[in-house]
Amino acid sequence: MPRAPRLLACSVALLVAALGLPGCDEAPGPPALTPAPPVVSDLRLTPSEFTYDGTDAVVRIPFQLSVAVDEGDGGVSVRYVVRRQFESGAVVEGELAPADGRYAGEAAFEVARGAVGPFIVTVVATGAGGLGNEATALLRYSAPDLGPPVVASTAVDPNPVTVPGSFTVSAQINDPDGIENVARVVLSSGGAEFALCDDGDLGACGFGGTDLPSPSGDAAEGDGRFSREFDVPEGSGVGDIGFTVQAFDRAGNASEPVPLTVTLQ
Repeated sequence: MPRAPRLLACSVALLVAALGLPGCDEAPGPPALTPAPPVVSDLRLTPSEFTYDGTDAVVRIPFQLSVAVDEGDGGVSVRYVVRRQFESGAVVEGELAPADGRYAGEAAFEVARGAVGPFIVTVVATGAGGLGNEATALLRYSAPDLGPPVVASTAVDPNPVTVPGSFTVSAQINDPDGIENVARVVLSSGGAEFALCDDGDLGACGFGGTDLPSPSGDAAEGDGRFSREFDVPEGSGVGDIGFTVQAFDRAGNASEPVPLTVTLQ
């Protein structure tokens, strides 16, 4: 009797082999415990470069997207977002629709003429299996540079400064390509450099070195007036401190340096 189950198993195995049926190892297993997320690939962006030759203050940039999508367990939504490089806010976003076995769509966004540089286009799919991977591409926007920025005026408030105390340096910057083309404004003294900011005191301004991002004391964001507040601690020496202010645009053009003097008393 103990041998019967073994003999029966052997007989069944021989019958399966004789009839050409799939063995146990080829039988379908239990369904996957984790749903398969969608996968995006082969992102196609047209155009990948956009050059504007006009003089309008605002430029409209049209583009088309197409992407291959493995839909996983279905229920797929495919979305795109366009951002300036190193910035988090979206300039445009939307959804792609099925088209000829892919997902595709077209859209446009507007930028200031002087806001040249790369824009990052990201496409991501979400489905029954959750969030899938993403695909990215670069859209490079360029426009002929109309000339360097200009430091139109500077101011120090208050000046002279009573120790201990604080003072704010401000500079009004103009640029023929628009204020968005100004990459940075630098206040220099004795080899040290500090960024003047047009960030409305949001703390987003700074470029390392002696100048880490921090609240700047700037009054209004995006008005072309770049500012920085400085504290003068107790025990600081009195006398005159010489500074220069210089602005740089996205093409690397530099304004003439403008001197100013702060008096501590």
